Amino acid sequence: MTDETEAALGSVRSAAQVWVEAVINVLLADPSSFLIDDDVFTSWVRTDENTFAKRRATATWHPRLYDEAAALPEHDSLLQRARESAVINGQLGQLVGSPMGSARMEPERFAMALLPGPTQLDGYNFDVAWTAWVEVFTEDVVAQKTVIPLLGLDLEGATLNWDANTAVRPLTDNEVVAGLRVGVLRSAHYDSGVFTVLGSSIAGLVIEQSLPKVVGEWPADAMFQYARENESELASKVDLLRQSLALVGLGAVKLAGRYGFTEAPVLGRSVTYQAFTGPLRLGPSVPIRAAQVSQFEDTWVVLASAASDSHKSLALASRRLSFAHQRERDEDIILDLLIASEAFYLSGNSTELRFRLSLRAAYWNELPGWSRREVFDLFLKAYDVRSKVAHGGTAKANDMQVRGSVVSLHDFIEATDAVLTAALQKEVRRLHQASTPLQPVAWEDLIVGSTAAPTDLAVVEDGDTGSSGDSGTRESTA
Repeated sequence: MTDETEAALGSVRSAAQVWVEAVINVLLADPSSFLIDDDVFTSWVRTDENTFAKRRATATWHPRLYDEAAALPEHDSLLQRARESAVINGQLGQLVGSPMGSARMEPERFAMALLPGPTQLDGYNFDVAWTAWVEVFTEDVVAQKTVIPLLGLDLEGATLNWDANTAVRPLTDNEVVAGLRVGVLRSAHYDSGVFTVLGSSIAGLVIEQSLPKVVGEWPADAMFQYARENESELASKVDLLRQSLALVGLGAVKLAGRYGFTEAPVLGRSVTYQAFTGPLRLGPSVPIRAAQVSQFEDTWVVLASAASDSHKSLALASRRLSFAHQRERDEDIILDLLIASEAFYLSGNSTELRFRLSLRAAYWNELPGWSRREVFDLFLKAYDVRSKVAHGGTAKANDMQVRGSVVSLHDFIEATDAVLTAALQKEVRRLHQASTPLQPVAWEDLIVGSTAAPTDLAVVEDGDTGSSGDSGTRESTA
């Protein structure tokens, strides 16, 4: 910033402080006359630890205050000083914001964000308000926050860090209210005006971005191109979030939708939003265990690498597992689970699929209490059920067996899901510990051995719980 620019902003600052003091004097004379006193104006507020409610607005200035503030002679002087500043004058009357949203910088309203709210009159600090306000004009970027509420997850105060700008954490009251205002977070009963927090807080994925500042009209092609790239980045993080939740045993957690907004004054806190469709199946929130915190962060890192590296089989398997947790119909769930199983256990092979899948699942078994024989038989049956459903048929009761007992399709799915999830968790741990680039499991070398000296077999064999009734299985073709 040049000395000339700083000098021009200094005169704006002085005029702004005089105007704000004049407005505060008007308010102090009779503040209640400028408060909204109308049932039409409502806002969401936290009423206690577990409830937000829509209440009649009581801490909001009436719009006529801003009309009277703009009519003061001190505002005319402020506007004159602002027009002498090239930094501010070039933005007056223009659309100002980012490619994701902007607001027109009306000369009659450009300084209203400097005014204190009804609850800020006593402790108002002009220096703090000025610093936040002037940065909107002087900075080349706009801070944008995207929030994805996670329904059914209780973090109990924990924060799961993805990178410097992305984390799963408890949402602030302002972030929750923003979601309620746009309908991404909804009351349990239509228009009840009450939103209950199921757990200690509302958890959410929060992504903070610095977007390029846009003044005036952006070329349509450039705006759409940027929006597509930004959407692709956000969608990738949402996909990895779903997959990580599934792999750490939190697949029942639902993503309510997403909304993005800027908290910068002057820009009007514009909001873009999208509510996700699908069943919510709301119930008591699931508290995250201490072991899941580090497991969640490790899983994020491995899956992000797998999606862009050579381990496409893990990326596809984890993605289809997350799809299964979003389905409503059992038939769709079993199809997703077997697609995930084929992607992981059959990477690089296309023959004898049913047998190979079942054999590898049995050998890799990580779920305590299951023998290799039981896992082998489960996946033989699961593959048969998948084939019937995929070709329009109906699985018979005898097709669905778990450990020798006939079960319902729902229980059969739960057993298949548990074994597959444990298997993918084991792969994530192997990759997290590996010192070499990510590579899929070398199934044949693992099962029948190779001429080269083994390197990661100690890691692979860790947690192998299947030991009974499986010697014949181990000698079969890999």
